[in-house]
Amino acid sequence: MNDSMLGANPDDLKGFAKYIDKTSHDLDLTTNTLDAVLNGQIRWFGQDAARCRQHWASSMRPHLSQAISMLSEVAKVLVRNAEEQIKASAVVSAGIGAGAGADGISPQPPLPTAPAAGSDPKDVTKWWNSLSEEEKARYIREHPGDIGNLDGIPASARDAANRLRLDSEETALLKELAGLGPDDDERRAEINKALGTIGQIRKSVTDVEAAGEQAQVLLFDDSLQPPRAAVGVGNADTADNVGVFTPGIGSEPDTKLNGYVNDMLALKRRTDRLNMSTGSDDSTALIAWIGYDAPSGPGDGKIPDPRVVEAANPINGIEGGRGLAHFAEGLDAANPDSNLTAIGHSYGSYVTGEAAQNTDVFDNFVVFGSPGIGTSDAGDLHVPDGHKFVLEAKGDAVADLGAFGDDPNQMSGLNDLSTSDSSHGDASSGHSKYLQTDTTSQYNIASVVAGRPDLAVEGQNSGFGDAARGLIGITGLAVPVPGFPVPVPVVPPGIDIIRGGAGGALDGAAQGGDIGDDIAGLPGRVVGTGIGTLVGGVDGAANSALDDAKGVANGLIGGVKGIFD
Repeated sequence: MNDSMLGANPDDLKGFAKYIDKTSHDLDLTTNTLDAVLNGQIRWFGQDAARCRQHWASSMRPHLSQAISMLSEVAKVLVRNAEEQIKASAVVSAGIGAGAGADGISPQPPLPTAPAAGSDPKDVTKWWNSLSEEEKARYIREHPGDIGNLDGIPASARDAANRLRLDSEETALLKELAGLGPDDDERRAEINKALGTIGQIRKSVTDVEAAGEQAQVLLFDDSLQPPRAAVGVGNADTADNVGVFTPGIGSEPDTKLNGYVNDMLALKRRTDRLNMSTGSDDSTALIAWIGYDAPSGPGDGKIPDPRVVEAANPINGIEGGRGLAHFAEGLDAANPDSNLTAIGHSYGSYVTGEAAQNTDVFDNFVVFGSPGIGTSDAGDLHVPDGHKFVLEAKGDAVADLGAFGDDPNQMSGLNDLSTSDSSHGDASSGHSKYLQTDTTSQYNIASVVAGRPDLAVEGQNSGFGDAARGLIGITGLAVPVPGFPVPVPVVPPGIDIIRGGAGGALDGAAQGGDIGDDIAGLPGRVVGTGIGTLVGGVDGAANSALDDAKGVANGLIGGVKGIFD
């Protein structure tokens, strides 16, 4: 050892840290394997089996998870101490020390400036990786608000920062709440929503960790109303498969987040069981993301209900899609080798569709109960062909609306997966049971998340609702309204044909103009734009009419078949 070296040998510390980290990883893998065997692979019934599984879930697995976390943290501390040893020894070797304070400790240098919110996630990851371990620890400890919601920061660091922020934000909010006057109702409601969101996050973390899984708080922003939040199950930094689930209408983080996190916990267990059955040791992380202003829930029967109007407004979905795309790019930047899946339900499938049109980081795309994905052309989704899927359950009227583009269930390029009874689970029905445990739909979604869609159960999910939707797209829809002498048109005749023609005309104009410009410059662009508009419009209208006709035919066939099933 060099005479100027202080404390332990840094190389020895780093070697020991590597050994402990590997031990932690091996223990984690063994724990997950035991869990998969006990809960899915072994056929064991009776009171003894129930007691064993209960003891495993309530005591043994949580203790193992705690040991895994402690070993991982010890490894990080050892690496940090090794870096400090190197710095301290360098100071002694250089003969520096006169500038130290009275206590012998030199003041800490200022931290490098963090990237601004909204920065390119790849640049953020690059900046974070340029920091020393001590600088990273200081950022988490001293400036958690700068990195907790910054896309591109690794999930483990975001989690540590956001957990600190929950405590400080709660203290500040309670203090502000106590000082409000009797007329401050609006601010009081905002604070209560923020406090409710903090409660939902904490309950989610407790539930996940009690189940022996790792929880990660990946988003908490109460500067917006409603607050934004996201909680993950598993380690998104290291998982082989990562999925982001976006729920739909009525997804208030102060009341609903915990339920969605538990859905992701169950889906992760199903994915782990599937991997185990194929001999794969791939790990999985799933995230419940409410990072957008979800429209309000079902109305109270008034006509017109303002909440229905809000749900029909595409702005929430467009803005939410941009936010989801940026969040996903952050996950991809921190873990570029993962198999990343976009998962969306109901209005959340519209947000997910918009996100997949704004980024190319998703490897898979699966939506269910979808009123539309923001386009009538699956080719607009920047997801590999053969990796785009849709599920529609029997009796799900929302899935036939086609409110944000054509009905995904009738769209070419989206593969139908079954929601019916199968050897992999029970049938799903209605709008809200796709993620229910031990259903075929849950199994199919798990297959996509695992990167094994070849194992999924395909199915034709058309029914009478699809037939009605197709007819409405062609003929329009009018409803009787009290006080009006004739039915009021709600959907204009030929709406899908008009929408398809308009979209085709725009695409054709752009493509025709580019081709014409390449051939003859500006005059060619003018001519090409005109021809492209005509050809594209006719093509788009024809395709939409064909999709509606296909919906009528498939819907009638599926509906009749369903009567006898």
